[in-house]
Amino acid sequence: FLVTNSIDFTATDKITLCAGVRKLSDAARGMLTELGTGSGVTNIFNLSAPAAASATYSIASGGTILSGPHTTPTNYPAPRTGVLRLVGDISAPFVSLHENAVSATSSIGTQGTGNYGNYPAYFFRRGGTTLPFNGEEYANIAVGKLLTADQITALETYVNGATRAY
Repeated sequence: FLVTNSIDFTATDKITLCAGVRKLSDAARGMLTELGTGSGVTNIFNLSAPAAASATYSIASGGTILSGPHTTPTNYPAPRTGVLRLVGDISAPFVSLHENAVSATSSIGTQGTGNYGNYPAYFFRRGGTTLPFNGEEYANIAVGKLLTADQITALETYVNGATRAY
């Protein structure tokens, strides 16, 4: 797994995250990216690939209330290469996931109030200890704002250049 120093997202309640990945197994839930240590922590976002022991993905986002995990209704069986885009907006409230530029799941469930937190970002394991991701990562970019349509296209084109998912 990888972990960063604390990343200060306390000035924003919006996130756009784009990851280029290849998941190799659907046997158990794998945490791809998470701000904070997960369960019981507020002001976070996360992306799982897969969700539980299934061929789906899941996302979560929240301020004082966590909205999620929201699991894709469609299966994306491993091995699968994809450009995944999570968009979260605590105050809207809104959280969505796109896979290869196609909507995969979304929710307008409450996320409480506040902004995202000042936590380490964990990659490939929840809190560095559980939910190991089984796969490869080609890119992972997070920005503390919502992007315009042109910016999303540019970001996904860049990540797909490294990933070659579509």
